[in-house]
This record gives sequence, structure tokens and C-alpha cells, in this order.
Amino acid sequence: MYVYIGVVSMRENFFNIHTLSIHDVCAIIGVQKPDNCDVLLNGIATLQDATSSELSFLHNTKYVNALSQTQAAACLIQQEFVNYLPKTCVPIVVKDPYLALAKLLPKFYSSKQSLGISKDACISSDANIGKNCSIGSYSVIGQGVRIGDNCIIENNVTITNAVIGDNTWIKSGARIGQPGFGFVIDPVPVDILHIGSVIIGNNCVIGCNCTIDRGSIDNTVIGNYVRMDNMVHIAHNVHIGDFCIFAAQCGVAGSTQIGKGCVFGGQVGIAGHLVIGDGVKAAAQTGIASSVDAGAVIAGSPAIKASLWRRQFVMLKKMVMSKI
Repeated sequence: MYVYIGVVSMRENFFNIHTLSIHDVCAIIGVQKPDNCDVLLNGIATLQDATSSELSFLHNTKYVNALSQTQAAACLIQQEFVNYLPKTCVPIVVKDPYLALAKLLPKFYSSKQSLGISKDACISSDANIGKNCSIGSYSVIGQGVRIGDNCIIENNVTITNAVIGDNTWIKSGARIGQPGFGFVIDPVPVDILHIGSVIIGNNCVIGCNCTIDRGSIDNTVIGNYVRMDNMVHIAHNVHIGDFCIFAAQCGVAGSTQIGKGCVFGGQVGIAGHLVIGDGVKAAAQTGIASSVDAGAVIAGSPAIKASLWRRQFVMLKKMVMSKI
């Protein structure tokens, strides 16, 4: 039997909810205080679901029509949309509502899950675990592994042959530091012993069920502030620069070097032994078979400039439709 449970009651199962005034909210995000800044807010909700005691937000113009009907007590909003709000909703004017939301969520909500090292975790006696770390149940931390301060290692994570920086969050099911996919045919496969490590920088997030293989001779290196969605695969000897973002199911083959600030959509595949310049952006399902210059925006398989890919797509569609 399907039972509907309200959004707020669901949150209460998993999070402690903290009350803030509009004054508090404005102080946290550093914006000018509106009138009625003593109004209390008991949480955050979408425009459609917010109650008269909650904060809402407009981060996408697709939802402008919902502004006039919202019951929210206050709304994070850009100046140009303020007049769409009902009189009962206090506008909190910000430049970037989504950034403001990101700063406020941890102030309103804190997890009920206990931090610390689970008694069910398996940690080698010579592993070095930093201060204020949390390690979940059935996670395995192998011999010689070093984990920095303030890291969160969720449940069922395996880390071997690796050094993890500070403030890094590794989500459930990730596998870090296992041998890569390396062998020689002679005439049957002869496996290559992988003697490298994985180096992950500070302030990274590694998604659920990601796999980051250790290097064969050199190390596999992940820079600072890297974000990986779920099920991303990084092969041996890959080097990834700071601030890169990988959406779900991306795969990077061995020994490829990726610059800083690159963004890869879902299911992007990158061949081995390539050089991807700084600031490259690749649309979902792009197949990258050759090196890419810095700043390029690419799409398609094999990858080409995204503008050219869009033109080809439109022309192909017109050709096909003309034959129907």
C-alpha cells in the first residue's frame, strides 16, 4: 500500500531542523535586511510546497509562474522577479539564489546520523586517519593509507594504496586505489603489477560507486575541489586538475591528463593518453578520442565543437524529415 508522507515529516526523520529569523538569513548570506526581518523560518521548501513558516527560492525562470501562488514566508529572489511575489512573502534579494540556498541549507538542517568511526569499519593498524573523520560501517581502509582531517568516508567504501586530503567526502560504495586495467598479450594476458598510488586533494567529493584505480608506475592524481557524481571511473595514471566536475557515468581511460576547471556531462568517455586543456566543457555522451585545446566547448562522438555539432544535428534532422 502506498502511503504519502509529507516533505517536512520526512525530513524530521533524518535531519535536525533549526529555526532562523529573516535577520539571521540575511546575515549568513551577507545581503541587505528587508522589512519584517524578525519573522521566524522553520525550514526551506520549494515555491509549490512551502508553508507560511518556511523560506523558498527562485533559481530557475521556469518556475516564475509559481511565485504568485507561493505560501512561503520569504523567498530568495533576484530583484527583477520581486514584483511577482504575493504581499505575504518577504523578498530576500540576492544576486544568485542557488548560491544563497547552498549556504543556508546546512544552517537550517543538520544530520541525525552520528559521526565518528564505526565499530564495523575495518581499518589497518598502520593507516593514518586525521582529526574529526567519520568512517562508515563495513568500509575498509588498507595498509599505509593516509586520510586527512575532517573527512567523511561513508559505508562500504574500500580505500587502498591512497592518500586523501583534508575535508574530502567519499560516498558509499566507492573503490579507491585498486589495481588498474593493465596487461600485455603474450599470447594470453599477462597482468601488469600496479605499484603506483592514488592521490586525492583537499575538499573533494567522490560519488557513490566511483572507482579510481591506482597508477601502474606513476600515481593517479585528483586535484583539489574536484566533484564526481555517482559511478564515475578514473583509470590508472590519470591526472585531474583542480575544480573539475564529472557528471554520472563518465569514464577516463589510462594516462590522460585533464587540466583545471573542466566540466564533463553525463556519460562522457575520454580515451587514454590524451591531454585535455584547462576549462574544457563537454556535453553529455561526448566521445573524446583526441586531445582538446584549453577552453573548448565540445559535443558529439567523436567530439567536435559544440556549435558545429548542433548545426549538424539540425541539418540531419531536416534531411531526414524531407524524406518522410
